[in-house]
Amino acid sequence: MLLIQSLIPKTDTEAWLFFTAVSTLAENLILLSSAANLMVTEVTGKAGDTLTFKQHLQFGLPLTFLTLDLIRTEALP
Repeated sequence: MLLIQSLIPKTDTEAWLFFTAVSTLAENLILLSSAANLMVTEVTGKAGDTLTFKQHLQFGLPLTFLTLDLIRTEALP
């Protein structure tokens, strides 16, 4: 977010909404795309367990598709 904020005008609400939606989907889909995901992985490791990319994807992929479906459903009249 910090890197892109200089590229999008503060008054361009549509661009900001699009950017935040895309970044949220990426965070749900990819383990390394979110600081929160990395923190959970680190805490899990310290607790003696692991969270692999595949395990994250098993949850993140369906969640991403569900979110996209909800967006599509809401966007249609």
